[in-house]
Amino acid sequence: YTEAEASLARGRISGAENIVKNDAAHFCVTQGKKMQIVDLKTEGAGLHGVARLTFKCGE
Repeated sequence: YTEAEASLARGRISGAENIVKNDAAHFCVTQGKKMQIVDLKTEGAGLHGVARLTFKCGE
C-alpha cells in the first residue's frame, strides 16, 4: 500500500497517481517482479490531489 499527495503544480490528482504508481513499480522491480494494481483510489483535497494505491508484486 502506498499513498501520495500532489500539489496543483505537481499535477494534483494525476500527479499523485503517477507518484504512487512509480513508487510501487520501483518497489517491485527491486525484487525482480512486476507491480500489479489491486485497488486505486483518488480524490481532490482543496488544491491537492491524493492517490491511494494497493498493489502486489507478481511474476
